[in-house]
Amino acid sequence: MPFNSVNTNRQAVFALQTLNTTNYELGTVQKRVSTGFRVVDARDDGGAFAVAQAVRSDVAGVTAVNEQLGGVKGVMQTTFAALTVVSDTMRQARATLTRLADGAIDASQRAQYVEQYNLLSQQIFDFITDSK
Repeated sequence: MPFNSVNTNRQAVFALQTLNTTNYELGTVQKRVSTGFRVVDARDDGGAFAVAQAVRSDVAGVTAVNEQLGGVKGVMQTTFAALTVVSDTMRQARATLTRLADGAIDASQRAQYVEQYNLLSQQIFDFITDSK
């Protein structure tokens, strides 16, 4: 019966080699499918793996920059809102100064306008101090 063993049967040896090759290629395809990458490691394709690693590194850098830009965007939105409030308050202060320039107002009205201007000036100072 030595002629019927796997080691001496040429067709069986060829079938076993084909099965081993198919299993190896199936494992490679399964690895690619499970990771989502065409080249998972250097054994797949050394040159393509090096390029893929460089691209992955670049993507990670761009992702980090985008995260930082998101933080900067928030700071800029806060700053813009604070500047809008300061601008509106300065407009009110200018209107108060215009009323103070009127020579027809009496002393009590002048005192009220001066107090209002001082409050507006303090608000502007507080807004700027708080934004630091």
